[in-house]
Parts: sequence; C-alpha cells; structure tokens
Amino acid sequence: MNVNKIKDFLKSTKIPKVFDKPKTFLDIARQPHYENVLSNLYAFYLNKEEEHGFGSLFIDSLMEIIEESDLGKNIELDFSDTFSIETEYPTKSDGRIDLLIANEEHAIIIENKIYHKLINNLNDYWDSIDYSDENKIGIIVSLHPINNINHQSFINITHIDLWLRVMKNIGNHVVHANEKYLVFLKDIYQNIINLSANTMKEKDLEFYYDNCDKIKEVTQFSDAFNKYLTDEVEKAMKNLDQEFKQRKSNGLRYLSSPNNKDLVIFIDIDNLKKDDKSLSIIVELQNNAIEVCRNIEKSSFTTAELKTIDQDFFSKKKIEDNEYPFAGQWDYELCIDQIGDLSSFITNQIEEDHLLSIFEKLDNFLTSERQKK
Repeated sequence: MNVNKIKDFLKSTKIPKVFDKPKTFLDIARQPHYENVLSNLYAFYLNKEEEHGFGSLFIDSLMEIIEESDLGKNIELDFSDTFSIETEYPTKSDGRIDLLIANEEHAIIIENKIYHKLINNLNDYWDSIDYSDENKIGIIVSLHPINNINHQSFINITHIDLWLRVMKNIGNHVVHANEKYLVFLKDIYQNIINLSANTMKEKDLEFYYDNCDKIKEVTQFSDAFNKYLTDEVEKAMKNLDQEFKQRKSNGLRYLSSPNNKDLVIFIDIDNLKKDDKSLSIIVELQNNAIEVCRNIEKSSFTTAELKTIDQDFFSKKKIEDNEYPFAGQWDYELCIDQIGDLSSFITNQIEEDHLLSIFEKLDNFLTSERQKK
C-alpha cells in the first residue's frame, strides 16, 4: 500500500459528497415502499370529505394530469361532486384493484406500483368496472415511467409527478388544512422523493469508475486504521490483566465485569477517526445496577477517586435513563504519538484516573448486594 500515493490523491482530488436521504416516518416504521400502505394514504388524501382539510386538492391534481394526457383529452370525467374511494377492490377474476375512484357515471382504476413489475391482468381490471369505455380510465402510478402498458385504456404517471402537481396546487389549501395532516403530507412527499431519486448522480458514478483503484486503496487504508484502533483497545485490556467480557458496537467497546454485566467500562474510539482525535473512557452503570449502587457510601471512595466520579449520582434524584456515566472523562484529546501507542495511553488513563479502582469497588459492592439476596 503506497501511503504517499494515497496522500497525493486525497490532496489533489475533490471527492463528491453523497448525502443521505432524509428519514421519514414511513422509514422509521419500516414501510416506505409497501404498495398497500401507500394506497391507503392516497385513499385518505384523495377523499375530499376526510378530516385532512385539503378538500379536493388531490383529486383535482390527479384530474389535471389525466386531462393533459393523450388519452385523457378524448374522454370526459367529472369528480367535482360526491364520489367513493375503495382500496383492494375485487375483480371478476379474483384480482384486486389497488384504488378505485368512482361515482355513478365515472371511474378511475388505479394500479399502484413501487418496485414490483407490471404483470397485472389489466383486461380483468377494466372489464370488472361496468362503465362505458368513454367514462372510465386506468392509471398505472409507478416510481419510474413505464413505456409499454399492455392496455390501450391505461396511462402511466409517476408518483413524483403526482406529488409535484399536488405541491404546486397546494396554495390556499394550507389555510384550511389540519396541521397534523399537513405534516404527514410533507413526510409522505419526502418519502416519494426518497423512493424516486437515486442517492448517487451520474457524475458521482463516473468519479468512482475513473478513480476506483485509488478509492479501493483509500478504503483498504481506512479499514487498516480501524483495525489498528480496535486491536489497541484489546491490547490495553490485556495490559490491565482483568477478566473483562467485551461487547462491540460501532466505535464503542464495552468491557463488562464477569460478575456484573451491568457494570462496564466503555471506550469510545469513534472520534479518533475524525479531525478532533479524541477518546472517551467511562465507568458506566446500566439497568438495575444503577439503583443498587445508589446505596453505596460516598466514603467508599478516596478523595482522588471522587474527583473523577459524577457527584450528582450521590443525590437521591431519580435517574430516568438505563445508562449512567458514573465516572470518567469525555474527550481525551490525543496527539499523533499517543495514538501511535494507543494501548498504553488507554491503560495509563484507566489506572491514573482511578477508573479501574472505581470499577473494582462497584463490582465488589454489586456482588455483595447480590449475595445478600
């Protein structure tokens, strides 16, 4: 691995920034791409009588797009008055129409597509709605344009085109809208943007392929550095000559007592990968150990140890969290030579800041309290 070559590449090359897509409520619920979920949301907002307060915003926006299509110019649909919306409408051949918008004379048959291919029996959908051909239309709403639809009475629009039209027309509707459903609407819109757009642009892809060998070297170097950090933490633990149990989570290393799993020393090495080159070492109580240790006497600790301990712990104030940083220091700022001998630095700080002796006293106290029971 040629370190100088990597250094020259990083100095002379402007690396594109790739931004994460904003997280939506549907992401949190792990349902951002479920077609039935989106159909239900469409049914809610298309219904102008619903409590969202947007009135006919969605149906009017949909009608505008239909009327601008070649097929829509040759038919007349009217949904200015009362109409019904049904999801999962059963067809004659045991199929399901995702959304059916209909009144006594007109109907819109909607097939909602996210990632699935269009293999639906559109003839069945069409024939299942007993209106004359000039009084109904079929729509495939998809993430990306579909060029070949195997039915002449179906048009294709994209989810993002529908939402862009809605946002264009939203105007005065906001004044009358229920604020809660306005927030939901914006979140669904962001979800559609997330689904429709790629995280990387073509120029970003070109950059990768133009520089893939160098990027791989940088990645390998980064992996080697990360391994170095974790190896140094493990070496430090061996230097302490303690029977710690190790748990790992990203840039954190949890070193728990074999006797009391809720007593840990946690070491955060994540910031060592950044410009500030800092490290955190904390003696932490978790879960039930927090309340048990509230009974430990302050006099159990030396004056030097008390300087490291969070004094608020000895108050009787209720602790709401399941983790409590009992003793230690956030952000030891390291220089390069200290990072170069990281295991020694960690070992020395745990001992010099009395974290090990505090840990041992808490461990003994928890063990004795457990034995009393």
